[in-house]
Amino acid sequence: MRYASIKKYDIANAPFVCTTLFVSGCTFNCVGCFNKEAQSFNFGNVWSNEVESDFITHSKNENIKGICLLGGEVFQQSDEMLNLLKR
Repeated sequence: MRYASIKKYDIANAPFVCTTLFVSGCTFNCVGCFNKEAQSFNFGNVWSNEVESDFITHSKNENIKGICLLGGEVFQQSDEMLNLLKR
């Protein structure tokens, strides 16, 4: 899996401070998509165990009230997302 970006202190995508993961890859090609570059499954950075561990560690910060998983399309990354959510 690849990801476009991680926002450690995101206040734009939830009514609280969250850590947000923007995954890469989407086959829907929705009309009006504002994130066309993230439709490619090859866009962005490589997701690794180290990146996943850093994401989890940061999301446990006392200032963070939750996580947001955005895309691309999160559910088209089912194996990786399932592993992340289990952890």
